[in-house]
Amino acid sequence: MDRLPAPCRSTIRLARHAADFLAYLWTLQHLKRLFHLPPDKTAEIQEKKFLSLVKYAYREIPFFRQRWDDAGVGPDDIRTIADIVKLPVITRQEVREGFRAGLFLQKGNPEKSVIFQTSGSTGEPLEVVWDRLSMLRTMTYFSPGIVSEYSGLEIRSATFVVVLGHRDTIPPFSLDNPHEAPPSMTFSRGSVSFIDALEPPSRILSFIAEKKPDFIGGYAGIITMLAAYAQEHGIPVWKPRLIGVSAEPPKPQSIRLIRDIFQAPVMTSYVTTETGLVAAEKRFGKGYEILPWDVIVELLNDDGSRVPDGEVGNVVVTTLSNRAMPLIRYAGLSDYASFKPRTEGGPHVLNAIYGRRVEQLARRDGSMVNPYLLDVIMASLQGIGQYQIVQQSIDDIEVHYVPLREENGTPVLPDTGPAAQAFARVFGPEVVIRFNPMDQIPRPAGEHKTPLIVSRVTNPETGLK
Repeated sequence: MDRLPAPCRSTIRLARHAADFLAYLWTLQHLKRLFHLPPDKTAEIQEKKFLSLVKYAYREIPFFRQRWDDAGVGPDDIRTIADIVKLPVITRQEVREGFRAGLFLQKGNPEKSVIFQTSGSTGEPLEVVWDRLSMLRTMTYFSPGIVSEYSGLEIRSATFVVVLGHRDTIPPFSLDNPHEAPPSMTFSRGSVSFIDALEPPSRILSFIAEKKPDFIGGYAGIITMLAAYAQEHGIPVWKPRLIGVSAEPPKPQSIRLIRDIFQAPVMTSYVTTETGLVAAEKRFGKGYEILPWDVIVELLNDDGSRVPDGEVGNVVVTTLSNRAMPLIRYAGLSDYASFKPRTEGGPHVLNAIYGRRVEQLARRDGSMVNPYLLDVIMASLQGIGQYQIVQQSIDDIEVHYVPLREENGTPVLPDTGPAAQAFARVFGPEVVIRFNPMDQIPRPAGEHKTPLIVSRVTNPETGLK
């Protein structure tokens, strides 16, 4: 087995982070209690947090005060959670512009919050602020204790394959320096370890085999890539009790491949950088249960009306726990979903999520490219509003992008040279890389949204695109 680099061998014990450790224990027990509350009690908590948030946002955050004043609505008009429809829906573009104008910078200690820069899996760059407690809360949702709660399995250890220290990753516990995300944390009842998803697949698989976790979690595209790599190279893998995937909805063939290679059930969750954990599959195949104490999820038609249960609508989310940068009626995820028919008094459950699609691209030698390498490259390209990467053939890659514009509407074309060179290093110098500015990236006919990375090349080894 290859020797791992020093950062991947070091272990950070939570005893060195006493405040975070105590906060984690409290959060863990608090969330466990919430999971067992009856629906009427969780609805009461949700409404109380929502009404408090509306008052806070209007008082402290200029962005919402301006938007609501323009719409002729204020906190006094919001008396119950049903009044949420009186508030205007906000877009990703509005949030981006508001952030750049300083309209989200509220009073408080900046050391207690962290700003993340993410291109996002929609291909539209956005800056998001998280406070420490919200980050800890999101981390706790993926701890062995809560994963056990959701899955019904006994999970005592977990390994996460995520992008560490690159813009959109919450640095676990090491919040003062986002480049010091710990690879491992040990508690009294289990452990959590991390490895960068940008590491080579062989190193990631070796790390997992060394840690022997009960649970492996990561982006659906990355876990699929690991399964395909292990299959192609005949590498034996550690077989956990459960695998969790998020970031983009996995294809059925990807789920089958992961199950076949790792010989473990696969649980999916709905997580975004802007909102944290929105919903997760519970007990497998019964839909995605929304976390009502942390989010409100609406599914709307294009005209803003609510869609009936069972029909597909635009996902609009309100976050209830992140006071550093709350998002109220936020439509910027650009995802689509449907609700299962609701039983009387029961919670709303998402039946299906038609969201961000990230496909793997192939090199000439047949190896697959980690899609998050491309995400990092595109994040370095300043001055774009949206992008899409299309591999037309093994030697031809097109990058469609929408340039930002001056106030007079003139597009500002970025210098794509460094990004083109980075693509050449990933795919090889013989591959043609074309950057095409566009006014709008079209959505494919019959699709609910525009995919971020598209491959028109089939890998003969895996049958996956």
